[in-house]
Amino acid sequence: MTKTLSDALARETELAAALFDTTRGVVVVMDPEGSIAAGNRYLAELGGVADVRELVGTDWFERFLPQEDRHALRELYHRSLEGEPVIAKRHPMIDHVGQLHQMEWNARPLFDDEGHVVGMLAVGIDEARNTAVQRAVAREQARFSSVIASTQDAFVLIDRHARIIVFNPSAQRIFGYGPHEVLGQKVDVLMPEPYRSQHDGYIAQYERTGSAKAIGRIRVVQGQRKGGEVFPIELSVTKVGVDEEARYAAFMRDISETVRLRQRAAERQRLAAIGTTSAKFAHEVGNPLNGMLMNLQLIQRRIVKGVPSAELAPLVQRVDHEVRRLSQLLDEFRSMSRRQSFILRPVEPHSLLQDFVQDHEAEFGERGVRVETRFGESLPAVPMDRQKMTQVLLNLAKNAVEAMEGGGVLGLGVHEDGEQLIIEVSDTGAGIPEGIDVFEPFATTKRDGTGLGLPVARQIVAAHGGELEFESTPGEGTTFRLSLPLETPAELSSVNLPIVRS
Repeated sequence: MTKTLSDALARETELAAALFDTTRGVVVVMDPEGSIAAGNRYLAELGGVADVRELVGTDWFERFLPQEDRHALRELYHRSLEGEPVIAKRHPMIDHVGQLHQMEWNARPLFDDEGHVVGMLAVGIDEARNTAVQRAVAREQARFSSVIASTQDAFVLIDRHARIIVFNPSAQRIFGYGPHEVLGQKVDVLMPEPYRSQHDGYIAQYERTGSAKAIGRIRVVQGQRKGGEVFPIELSVTKVGVDEEARYAAFMRDISETVRLRQRAAERQRLAAIGTTSAKFAHEVGNPLNGMLMNLQLIQRRIVKGVPSAELAPLVQRVDHEVRRLSQLLDEFRSMSRRQSFILRPVEPHSLLQDFVQDHEAEFGERGVRVETRFGESLPAVPMDRQKMTQVLLNLAKNAVEAMEGGGVLGLGVHEDGEQLIIEVSDTGAGIPEGIDVFEPFATTKRDGTGLGLPVARQIVAAHGGELEFESTPGEGTTFRLSLPLETPAELSSVNLPIVRS
């Protein structure tokens, strides 16, 4: 290869690099005499050599063109070097076994620094090979389209601007829109608020930072049908392509019926639990009622006998104590047995615990209990009913304080663990004896406890899609561990309480 041709080829490096080993056709560089100076892998394949460098210096026209075409094409080549415009040509070439390949050719001259033509870069597309590839691509596209059309899941493909470009028949059935109504429209038409208002910002943030909540994961979110009905869907999103060619493929499954069945099962469990608990409740209510009746009869007899009121005060106090205990028992039983509504709004975990400590630290201090907080790094807001969750914290904290009769340390901690928010409430009390299920209604280790506080707390946590567990070491203390999903799912299994979202 001459130096001028080498220099010219160096200037074409970017183009050559893009074409030489990725094109489905022949790429060849020739010097002014028509000898091969460089080429790609497909040229080597047609030439029957392992390395294209073995073809360097070979006369292109003699090696690869049919004899009847060589003279005319060589003259055309030289005229092109002299300045005649190069136009696309269709003519065959011969491989090393003599087989003809119909090729569509395009060429461009190569220039040195002074603007002189020093060679030619030619690209030939093998029509048969290209057609075979096109047919294979078409077959794959047809197969893909068939799968997408027949799947029972909704499939929606959107571009990087969130515009819908594919909306399969199942998506039409599930959402109630025809393709003419949604193609080209923003995908947020399939979402209720607040997802609709947040979606553009989410896409923009992902494009900017690569941080994703939904992409590459399976989540349960809410969709909205054409008629306005909001329903739960299982969503899986995958990114396809990059930059301007980026697409987002979403598979969505309507799980409304699954949720309904689970809610019915949960309701049956709730009613069964109420039936079982009612018998225990009658026993728990019967004892204090009998005690009150006896005390009231005793008071009545003493009043008739003219006993001074000062001597009646202890009896009145015992009745008052039992009435208050019964009132608390009734309130907690009502909370456990009735269906409740929850208003879920984003709550900052640090704010929740800080407000709780501020409201109750002095009260706990009067019992000789010191509050220690263990907050992790900045945590995301978590959907929850703040009032109900404060009720859970108060129940756990009061149990902990009562377990430390001589004072101690109440620990409150919060941190993130994967996709869960963890809140821990610990004490340095006597611990919970083995064999006691503190989540069983009316099971209690306290003299005046109702045994319903922890079952109610566990129900509230379950209604948020979370769990409430504990670890206890006799003589050292107890830690209750409350875990909540960072994103509360629309589908809440094992929940007895309906959810109302803000």
